[in-house]
Amino acid sequence: MDNNQEFVIYISSLCRELSQKGIHDPETGERKMFFSVHLASFAKYITIIGQEAVSKKNSDVLYRCLEDLGFLGCTAVKKNHFNVIIECLQGLVQLGREARAVDLKCFWRHCSLEMTDHADQRIEWMVTWLPQVPEEDRNILAESFGTAYSRLYGKKLTVSIEEIEGELGVKFTKSEEKHIESYADGKYRKTIDYSDFNPNHAVEIF
Repeated sequence: MDNNQEFVIYISSLCRELSQKGIHDPETGERKMFFSVHLASFAKYITIIGQEAVSKKNSDVLYRCLEDLGFLGCTAVKKNHFNVIIECLQGLVQLGREARAVDLKCFWRHCSLEMTDHADQRIEWMVTWLPQVPEEDRNILAESFGTAYSRLYGKKLTVSIEEIEGELGVKFTKSEEKHIESYADGKYRKTIDYSDFNPNHAVEIF
């Protein structure tokens, strides 16, 4: 990655642009559903590049991946593309947690923010567009944003859309309660405590 950094950043940006192109100019006809669902794969590829950057402790490439996920996520929220929204949120949370687990600092030495904070910033970019989502879809997306924040910081946080000074705005309700999720599928059972930032546990996410 270090010897091909510009190429890696280009691939991440290309994934973002391809997904954005698909959101703005969707397929029609029989392939419409297949095309729409697979647009989220491009966000997943960006996350995979970011994870490799974390493993190499390359915060420059990681920062570019966070940028691409943030910009793509904003496009997805504005166009109400649920699958891409969720994949971008998952990627930002995953990369934020993994960067914190290895204490990865921002590549810009004058920046006082952690890479986790930069992941938070990109989620905030996305959430500012939430009031523009059709009313029937706002609540489920608000819940998804609340889950993303809760997973990132390990404490329960809820997001809601409310009228603030005559306009729709985003309200955050924070709690000191640990954010814990459980999953069950047949005989398989798993519980993740997202407040546990131990490097051996902090990178797990559903």
